[in-house]
Order: sequence, then C-alpha cells, then structure tokens
Amino acid sequence: MEFAESLRLSWRAIRSHKLRSTLTTLGVVIGVAAVITFVTLGTSLRADVLGQVGADRTPNVYVWAGPEGQNGGPGAGAQPVFTAHDMDRLRNLSGVGSVVPRGWYPPRLSRRAARRSLSDR
Repeated sequence: MEFAESLRLSWRAIRSHKLRSTLTTLGVVIGVAAVITFVTLGTSLRADVLGQVGADRTPNVYVWAGPEGQNGGPGAGAQPVFTAHDMDRLRNLSGVGSVVPRGWYPPRLSRRAARRSLSDR
C-alpha cells in the first residue's frame, strides 16, 4: 500500500465518521492541555517552595515544644523542654551543623501578696 493511498483511505474514514473524529480530536486536545497544565503547575509550585525554603540560603530548622495537647510556638508551655541529652541527640543527627538551645519563660511580677504573669492580661 502506497503512502498516498493510505492518506486517501484515512481521509475517507475521517469524513465518514465526523462525530467520532471530532470527539477523538477533542479528547486528544483536552488530554494534552491537562498534561501541560499539570506539568506547569508542578514546576511552578516546586519553584515557589524551593524559593521559600532557600530564600535566605541558610538551612535552619527551628523547634519549639510544649506540654502534650498544647500547640507549640515560642513560649508555649513556658517550661524547659530540651535536656542536655536531647541537645546531644540533635547534634549527632547527620547534616546538623550546630544546635543552639534557647529558652523563654514568661516574666512574673509580684507585689506584696499578689503574683501575676504578664501574659494574664
């Protein structure tokens, strides 16, 4: 079968089944558009996340802890949460350059018999 004859046969099949050809073409177009959209979205999200993580070019990880059942954050729980053993274990993790413990306790005021935390406003 010659190439020209194959083209004529294909064109005749496409013209005789217009709805099938249209729906097939539409499906291919939608599929290609979906793939392009998801690849673009994935690339953009990856670039955004990497841009946020590496914005300062310093890979720091900050860890706060509090009592069980309470959200963490600076000052959460207001109690010592890291022991010397915890610090040693963190230092021994691969990829950790340094570990700096920091603590925060809410200041308390006392005036005669009344004691009050500054956070009790």
